[in-house]
Amino acid sequence: MAGLFYQILNGEATPVRALRPDVSEELEKIVHRAMHKNVKERYTTWAELGNDLAMCERLELCDQTGLVTGDARKFTIMRELALFSEFSDAELWEVLNFGDWTHHAGNHTLIREGDFVDDLYVLTEGAVCVTKGGRLLNVLNQGDTFGEVSYIA
Repeated sequence: MAGLFYQILNGEATPVRALRPDVSEELEKIVHRAMHKNVKERYTTWAELGNDLAMCERLELCDQTGLVTGDARKFTIMRELALFSEFSDAELWEVLNFGDWTHHAGNHTLIREGDFVDDLYVLTEGAVCVTKGGRLLNVLNQGDTFGEVSYIA
C-alpha cells in the first residue's frame, strides 16, 4: 500500500490511450484533467465534468464526413426544442439515454380513450391529432408533450 500511495502522490499517471488506444483524445484530456495532481487544474464541479463528458460523447458520434449520426442527431434535435432549452448538455444526454426514440407512421394510434398510460411523449417532428369520440380536440406539434403528467410533476 505504501508503494501505491507513493506512486499516486509522486508518479505520473499512465496516459489512458497508452492502456486503451481506442479511447479518443478528447476523453483522454478529460480523464487527465480529472486526475490532475494540482487541485486547481481539476474540475471544480460534477456538472462541469458531466458537460465535458456529454460534449465528448457528442463529438465521438460524428462520422468522418462531419455529419451527426445516431444519438448525436437526436441530441441536436432535442437541443432545439424549447422544452429542453434550460437543460445542460449532461442533463439532456440523460433524458436521451433513458428515453425511447420511436417513429410512427401517419394514422397510427398512440393512446386510445380509456387506456392506462404511464409514458410521457415528446413530439420531435410531425404532428399528433388529439380526438375524443371521433371529434378533433387539438393538434400537437414539434416540442409539445403528452401522456402521463406525473413525470413532469
